[in-house]
Amino acid sequence: SQYWDRVRTNLQAGHIRLVFVADAIPSELRRIVEFLNEQMNPADVFALEVKQYVGEGVKTLVPRLIGTSERKRVAGTRAKKKWNEPDFLAAISDEAGTEAQEAVRTLLHSLYKMEGVEIWWGEGLKVGSFVPRLFHKGVKHQLFAVRTLGKIEFYFDVYMKKQPFQSELLQQELLDKLVVIPELKLSQEKSTGYPSASIAPLANTESLNQLTDVIHWMIGEIRKT
Repeated sequence: SQYWDRVRTNLQAGHIRLVFVADAIPSELRRIVEFLNEQMNPADVFALEVKQYVGEGVKTLVPRLIGTSERKRVAGTRAKKKWNEPDFLAAISDEAGTEAQEAVRTLLHSLYKMEGVEIWWGEGLKVGSFVPRLFHKGVKHQLFAVRTLGKIEFYFDVYMKKQPFQSELLQQELLDKLVVIPELKLSQEKSTGYPSASIAPLANTESLNQLTDVIHWMIGEIRKT
């Protein structure tokens, strides 16, 4: 499901937050939380102390968050990596192999030639990504995402929120066009969620041409709106 796909992606990238909640946080736990919070970038570890005060028939809860150390806060401002093409290609080669690297290199060069398409580079500390975007009449359209884990991800739950892909018929037409690219191995199921596929097989020239044809079709449909 979409939810568990996101859980898996966040766990792989280390994007997790651990929270201890109690009415009193002992000093030993506070020291452990501060230590872990400073050492576990990009993960966060916090303790939430919720004290209760009762008087004259009124109960008041006073929360106190422990773990927001200054060192962690400052480090957090640095805990980003703005990806670019050379770094991305090197990382995806290490993570997914030279075929994935070649597929991405060729795909990027095709995208650079598409009028109005810009590449947004991600800022993940461990997992790199890029998203081709098209701005049309002031609306941002995200076409898909590619990650250094070796995956290409299609944003059906995002497509359906904007014209023209609010149309279920057009959503299904898009899915049909992707499904016939055999190397993607996408399911014919309902066009929802964020289906993903390995990008390495797209090093095959014919398959990559099929994908770029689909991208051109998406752009054409968007520009009709």
